[in-house]
Amino acid sequence: MTISLAFFLDQNLTMPITSTLDFEQAVDGSTGPEVRVIYLGSTASNRKYEAEINSGVSPIMLSIIDNQIGGGQGLRSIKLALDPNDLINVAPGEALALSATLLSGITNVIPIYVQIEDQTGIVGTDTSLSLATNTIVETEYFT
Repeated sequence: MTISLAFFLDQNLTMPITSTLDFEQAVDGSTGPEVRVIYLGSTASNRKYEAEINSGVSPIMLSIIDNQIGGGQGLRSIKLALDPNDLINVAPGEALALSATLLSGITNVIPIYVQIEDQTGIVGTDTSLSLATNTIVETEYFT
């Protein structure tokens, strides 16, 4: 079964992320780290999302996946946070713990702050990193 929870470029969940997020930085490091906001949510009605193991108790975890180890940016280039002020305290590459239960709908959208700082000094577009949750289950809920 396909899970309707997905990543979006906007908080209204109208622009799903269908490719990588592009980050632009000067190779001399003069631009510093770049921060983007992506949104996790679902436009489906009356849906609930929980971790497959220990549902409703264990948090849903958001992780950075390196699809090309040794090429492009490594996991040590990325930080994730639920608040932009927390990015300074987050260890690079660390998974982000979300709630144990997430609900669908525009009012339940979760903004996720992604910070990347170039570690390679190479000009180009890096498509090796992506975001993924632990295995989750989607069920119907009623308010």
